[in-house]
Amino acid sequence: MSQAAIFSVPTVGPASPSDMANRMDDNLRAALSGHSGASRPSYATAAGVVWVSTATAGKLKWMVYDGTADRVIQTLDLATGKITHGDGTNDDAISGATSDDTIDDTDTIVYTTGTTIKRGSLAAGLIASIFKTARIISNAIFNTASFGLADNADTTKRISFNLASIATATTRTITVPDADVTLATPSFSKQFDSAQQTITSGGGITVAHGLGAAPKLIQVLLICATADAGYSVGDVIPVAFNGPANNNSSVGATYDSTNINLRYGTNANVFAYLHKSTGASTALNNGSWRMIVRAWA
Repeated sequence: MSQAAIFSVPTVGPASPSDMANRMDDNLRAALSGHSGASRPSYATAAGVVWVSTATAGKLKWMVYDGTADRVIQTLDLATGKITHGDGTNDDAISGATSDDTIDDTDTIVYTTGTTIKRGSLAAGLIASIFKTARIISNAIFNTASFGLADNADTTKRISFNLASIATATTRTITVPDADVTLATPSFSKQFDSAQQTITSGGGITVAHGLGAAPKLIQVLLICATADAGYSVGDVIPVAFNGPANNNSSVGATYDSTNINLRYGTNANVFAYLHKSTGASTALNNGSWRMIVRAWA
């Protein structure tokens, strides 16, 4: 590979046959090697001259001189035989093009199917082609911020997913039974737990439940604050509303869309419960217990 010292033949004499032969051989070797060299040959001064650059080790670069600068046409990697457009790292910019890493549904793309080259919008072409029939996409993970499902007849009817409560680096699995399933609205979608309430014979309590509607179900729980009737601190027991007739025990309740209103029985010991160890009915010490009201809507 070489470049000619002078890329021409003598046009004036005297020139010996040997001089002519050497000059012509030099020119032919330059032409056959693509005028290769570390830089553009000095005689290549006209726009449109194509030459081969050997300036990068292990690569041959076909260059074209545009009258102002040398542009890379393509690059041959001598180790792999791979030919790439441009310099092999960054394709030369296309005149008038702008850089944009985003892909929109309205973008026009060119793609192939078999031996046919096709052109169309991303949404109407490629995406529609992918999903027009049942297909399996392996190892696909979608960001819930942009993923959802829409009704086929009315795409304004949609469902999205919220995975925020899953712990970091954790995958949860939904197991589907071998049957058709219809997801129903749960019987209870909201729950309220009151603060611990002091138990006072004959006393009344009003607690705001914040459920936005009248509760569908309410429950009373007692939490042991001081050991009593065989129960330890922290033990929780459920108790029924209203005690036996004419016993004035337990608690009564009314409720609406805003509040739960409770009234303790007038017995000195408002609640009685089976002893934890013996099973005998035992009057509970008011001061040893706290009451919690739980409600669902």
